[in-house]
Amino acid sequence: MPFRIDPDGLSSIGDVLEVMELRLAIEVEAAALAAERITSERLVPTGRALGAIEAAIARGEGAINEDFAFHRAIAAASGNPRFAELLEFLGGHVIPPQSMRVSVGTPPAQRQYLIGIQKKHGRIYEAMRAGQPAEARKAMRTHLTRSLQRYRRLAEGRLRG
Repeated sequence: MPFRIDPDGLSSIGDVLEVMELRLAIEVEAAALAAERITSERLVPTGRALGAIEAAIARGEGAINEDFAFHRAIAAASGNPRFAELLEFLGGHVIPPQSMRVSVGTPPAQRQYLIGIQKKHGRIYEAMRAGQPAEARKAMRTHLTRSLQRYRRLAEGRLRG
C-alpha cells in the first residue's frame, strides 16, 4: 500500500505535529545537500521564493503558498529529485494551515511571527548561498524545531483548555 496522508485527516494539532516531525527528518538533510551542491541555477528559485514570502508579508498575507514554494525550492536545490517529489506529494500538508500558524494573537503579533519565520528562512538561504552544508542543516533544524515546539505548546494549551 503506498504511503498517503489523508487531507481530511490533518485537522488536528496532533496531525500537524506528526507532519512537522516528518519534515524535520527530510528537510534538514535536503538543506545540507542543497548547500553542498549549490549552483547559481539552483539558488535562483530559492531566492525568488524568499522574495515572494517577503512580498506576501508586506501585503499583510500569511504567505502559506510562498512558504511552501521556498521549501520546495530548497528540496529541488538538493540535486536529489526525490526530496522535491516527496514535498510535492505531501503538498499543502507541509505548511500548517493559516488557522494553526497564527492561531492566536493580533494582526501585528501575527506579522511579527511571520517576520521571525522569514529571518530563519534567510539564514537557510545564506548558508546555501555560501555553500555551507553544516550551517544549512543547523538553520533548517532550528527553523523546523522552533515551529514544532510552537505547535506542541499550542497542542498543550488546547488539551488544557
